[in-house]
Amino acid sequence: RLRARGRLDADERLTDTGRAERETIEHATDRAMRPALAALDGDADELIGLLRPWGKAIREAGGYIGGPVDLWPNRD
Repeated sequence: RLRARGRLDADERLTDTGRAERETIEHATDRAMRPALAALDGDADELIGLLRPWGKAIREAGGYIGGPVDLWPNRD
């Protein structure tokens, strides 16, 4: 369906349209998270530091299915 809608090319890579729509979603997610980050009151870095090893262990154990999330570069 994503190819039919012009979001993915024949090699299942994002097209320019797909990339633009993905960015729109990312920005909407960032806006939606602002209240949660504000509630952390400066403790976001500590929370992320605590969760990073957990996320890494989940990825290494295959706990996430493959999909568009795999297109995002690994930040670690």
